Amino acid sequence: MGTRTAIRVAWALWGLILTVMVAAALLWAANGFPPSTGSESVAGAGATFLVLSWALTYLTFGSIGVLIATRRPHNPIGWLCTLAGLMMACSMLASEYANGSVLAQPGSPPPGAAWVAWIGNLLAAWIAVIVPIILFFPDGKLPGRRWAMVLWAEAGTLLLAFLGRLGCLERAGFGDCGVTDQEATAGAVASGLTA
Repeated sequence: MGTRTAIRVAWALWGLILTVMVAAALLWAANGFPPSTGSESVAGAGATFLVLSWALTYLTFGSIGVLIATRRPHNPIGWLCTLAGLMMACSMLASEYANGSVLAQPGSPPPGAAWVAWIGNLLAAWIAVIVPIILFFPDGKLPGRRWAMVLWAEAGTLLLAFLGRLGCLERAGFGDCGVTDQEATAGAVASGLTA
């Protein structure tokens, strides 16, 4: 990819992060500013602080990523940071949609809430991007050839986690997949990648 193309792609991804963030914020506001999933014990200003700090986190990841990617397009750190920001933003949008009662008939989940919750749960794997960022720091190259094994081990672990999550779709209910039947019915997103 040429430098100009890389710059355009990086800024387009940053624009996508902003678009997803605005969509998630609009859904969150339309739903009456509920606390984020997994933090129901925090209400009011605390819940608002959690959601806004989460949005600031993925916007920061995306912004750092786009700055690095536009100045050093061949350095994977910029692209990894942008990917992490996009995954976090999409995870938040999926959570807000799956929890969104404003998009559904009263007393029922929005259309496809269980699927969106499942996809949002997969996107919680953004944390796995931290390992390559650390390994590629500061020049975009691994410290040594042996460190590639760490990346392969992480890729294998992510593949196993994905296959475990895929198996959850085949089971009736979502009870063993980190989402209880009650949460799946309500369209809530479970936190983490528990299998």
